[in-house]
Amino acid sequence: MRKVLIVLALTLMGLPAGAAPSADDNCKSTDPDTRISGCTAVIATGQLNTSDLSAVYFLCGRAYTDKGLYAQAIADYTKAITLRPDWAQFYRERGDAYQDEAQYDQAIVDYTHAIALSPADPNAFADRAAANLSLDKADQAITDFNRAVELKSDNPELFAGRGLAYVKKSAFDQAIADFTKAIALHLAPADHAAQVYIWRGNAYSDERLFDQAIADYTQAIALNAGQTDAYLSRGATYGAKGLTQDEVADYRAALKIDPNNRDAKDRLKLLGAAP
Repeated sequence: MRKVLIVLALTLMGLPAGAAPSADDNCKSTDPDTRISGCTAVIATGQLNTSDLSAVYFLCGRAYTDKGLYAQAIADYTKAITLRPDWAQFYRERGDAYQDEAQYDQAIVDYTHAIALSPADPNAFADRAAANLSLDKADQAITDFNRAVELKSDNPELFAGRGLAYVKKSAFDQAIADFTKAIALHLAPADHAAQVYIWRGNAYSDERLFDQAIADYTQAIALNAGQTDAYLSRGATYGAKGLTQDEVADYRAALKIDPNNRDAKDRLKLLGAAP
């Protein structure tokens, strides 16, 4: 009895289309532990063809990824790749697991394989850009973000990522332009949008455009009132403008959210203010 997860592989995982048997119910479960158990049982039958077996290993890998067990995920993605080295998605997912393990060089190798197999996939370029950015390779990251934007110009996350790469190069005008584009494309959910406002606020602050920075931090707080970074950054910017009373108020607001926030405590101490 051959049981494989092809429908889920096609609809959820974006795998290549092809004929295959229906999936075992456990192997296509959304619960990671159930899926691992079910897919392991399917593999144990020894009745899967190469394509089907690779898909099941891939799904096990995704389940381990969902559990945060990246070493096990990498092992299963590697088995899937060994069986079907022509599927770009396998390399992308293993690259993501390597990134989660902070093994950025290995991730870049996998994303490069994915790009070779699927050169019109903006996600592979964006993923490789993110790995390069983690290695402080801003120029390589910008090159990849540029290509990703060419392929999908309506994705706000691409502009936000490229903005961060420009920040690494202290190219704050370009960073502000990209963060502004990301915001205009309506980032969601709200906490993502709030983070981009903070990044743009930081870039404005680096350019000594303090009023614009304060406006962005204020918008970030409006979107996510539990974001201590926005209060800390706005407080520091108030301090740069000589508005000590407002600075102290923001550090105290950060402490209300996180009573153990060391930055807020240290800054208040330097100002001679009580928490």
